[in-house]
Amino acid sequence: MSSATAAPASTNRPARPVPPSRRRIRWGTIASVVILSIGAIGMLAPFIYMAVTALKTAQHAYDLPPDWYPKEFHWKNFSDAINARYR
Repeated sequence: MSSATAAPASTNRPARPVPPSRRRIRWGTIASVVILSIGAIGMLAPFIYMAVTALKTAQHAYDLPPDWYPKEFHWKNFSDAINARYR
C-alpha cells in the first residue's frame, strides 16, 4: 500500500460556512428586494383603497383628493350589501 495515493485527512472535512458578519453585500439582491417590495405595495394599494372606500359614506367615496382613512367607519354598508334584494 502506498501512502501517496491516500488523500490527507484535512481535505475530507466540509468547508466551514462564512459567518454572517463576514458575508459580502450583494447589491443586486438588495436592489431586487427593494423593487419587488415597491411593486408589492403597488399591487396591494387598490385592494386597500377598495376596503377603505367600502367603509365610507356614498358622499365621501368620491372625494378628491381621496382620503385613505375615513373620518367615520360605516359598517352598515356591509349589512346593506348582504341583505339587499336583487330584482
